[in-house]
Amino acid sequence: MTFGEMIQANTVPELIKATSGIAWLLFMVFQLLLVSCFPLPPSFIHNQTFDRSLLPDYVDFVSPIFLISMALEFYKARKLENNTSIISLPIFRFPDVLTSVSLGLIQQLFHLLFIIKSFIFIPYLYLWDRYGRDGPLSFDENVPGIIAWIACFLLLDFGYYWYHRFGHEVNVGWVSHVAHHSSEDYNLSTALRQGAIQYTAAAIFYLPLAMIFPPILFNFHFHFNRIYQFFIHTQLVDRLPHPIEFIFNTPSHHRVHHGSNKQYLDKNYGGTLIIFDRIFGTFEQEQEKVVYGLTSNIDSWSVGWANLHYWVEMWNISQGLKGLHKLRVLWQHPGWAPQTTPKKTSTTREKYKTLLSKTKIAYVLVNFVLAYSAFKNTFRFESYLGDSESVALSLFVVSTLVGIGGVMDSRPWIVPYETIRYLTVFFAAISLLMIGPTVRENGVLGVVCSVVLSADLVYSSLSGRVLSHFNPIRVDQNKKKRA
Repeated sequence: MTFGEMIQANTVPELIKATSGIAWLLFMVFQLLLVSCFPLPPSFIHNQTFDRSLLPDYVDFVSPIFLISMALEFYKARKLENNTSIISLPIFRFPDVLTSVSLGLIQQLFHLLFIIKSFIFIPYLYLWDRYGRDGPLSFDENVPGIIAWIACFLLLDFGYYWYHRFGHEVNVGWVSHVAHHSSEDYNLSTALRQGAIQYTAAAIFYLPLAMIFPPILFNFHFHFNRIYQFFIHTQLVDRLPHPIEFIFNTPSHHRVHHGSNKQYLDKNYGGTLIIFDRIFGTFEQEQEKVVYGLTSNIDSWSVGWANLHYWVEMWNISQGLKGLHKLRVLWQHPGWAPQTTPKKTSTTREKYKTLLSKTKIAYVLVNFVLAYSAFKNTFRFESYLGDSESVALSLFVVSTLVGIGGVMDSRPWIVPYETIRYLTVFFAAISLLMIGPTVRENGVLGVVCSVVLSADLVYSSLSGRVLSHFNPIRVDQNKKKRA
C-alpha cells in the first residue's frame, strides 16, 4: 500500500502509532548508550553556558505559589458549597489531594535525580554542543531575542502536543502518563498528580529543538509549559473570552481532556496553546458534564498502584497473545485487547471512598510531613550527599508515601508493612550515621538524618495504638443502595 493509499484508507494514524512505539523502544536503548558510553564534551564542564545554576528548575521556584493557589481554590470551593468538612467537599477530598501531592513528590524525586537530567537535558546539551551551537538552524546572537523567544515557545508547544498525544494513543506512552488521569476529582492538586517516569519519552519530541535553540531558552520554556498547565486544572473558572478560548488551552478545554466521557476521550492535547488541536482535529468543546477519571478507575489511593496498574493490565493482555506478538500491546491504543469491545462509562458512577477516622488522618499527615521534609532535604543538601545517602532518603520518601496509601485504603498488609518500614528506617539511618563517609564529613547531614529518624521513631512508638484503628472498612455506595 502506497502512502497515498494509506491516507485515503485513513490508516496513517495506525502507522504512526506503531512506528512511535518502536521508535520509543529504540530511543531507550540510545539513551542508555549515550549516558553510559559516551564521554561528555569538555564544554559541559568548562563552559558556563552549561552551568547547572543557569538551567534552574522553575517549578521548584514557584511551588509556594502552587500551595497558595490550592489554598485559595479550597477556600473558594468551601464558600461556594457552604460546607465545613474537608472530607465531604465535592471538589476537594482529603485522600485524593494527598495522593495527588504524593505522586507529584515521587515524580519530582525521579525526574530531578535521574529522568529529566538523563533523558532530556544530557542528550539536549550533547546535541546542542556537537551539532546545534554552530549548526545552520541555530538561533545565534544575530537573531533578535523576541523572535527566538516566540519561536521556541511555539515549537516547544508543538512538540508537547505530539508528546502528549503519543502519551494517550500508544500504550507505551500511556503507561507512564495514566497516573495523571487516575483522579476522579479535578482541582489544582490534580496537576501535581504525575507518573514517576512520565517524561522518559518526551525527549523524542523535544530533542530536535537542540538544533535550533540554546539550552537556557529551552529550559525556560520547558518549565513555563509545565507551570502554565498547573493553573488550568480547576473547575472554578468558567469559559474565558472567545479570543482566549480560541488560541490558548484554558480550564474549560483541559476539563474536557480529563473527562472519561466517550466524546471527550483523546481530545485537547495542547499544553499552552489549543490551536494545534484545532489544526489536527483533536479539539472538543466542553458541553455535557465531565466525568473525571479513567474509563476503568483504579479504586485506590496507592501511589504505587497508580504508577504500576497499567503495566499489570498490559501484561494480562499480552498473555492472550503468542510469541513476539505479545509485544504488540506496547504500541496499540490504550484499552485495546484482541476481540474486545471498547469500555463504556456512566455519568452516574460513584467515586471511590474509604472511611478515614481522625486517628488515620493524623497518622498519614504526620508521616506525610516527614516524607516531605526528607524530600526537600534530599535536594537542599544534594552537594553533601553521596549516592548511598541520596538513595536512602529517596527510598524513605517513596516507602512512606506507599504506606500512606495503604493506610487510607485500609489494606490488610499495612500493619506488617509499617512495622518493617520503621525497623528498616531505624537500621538504615544508624548505618548512615556510623559508616556513611559523607555523613562523617558533614555534620549537617547527620542532623538531617537524626531529625528524620527521631521524628519517625517518636511517632512510631504510638503505632500500636494508632494501627489498631486501621480496620479494613470501606464505603461501597452501590452495596449500600442494594441493601
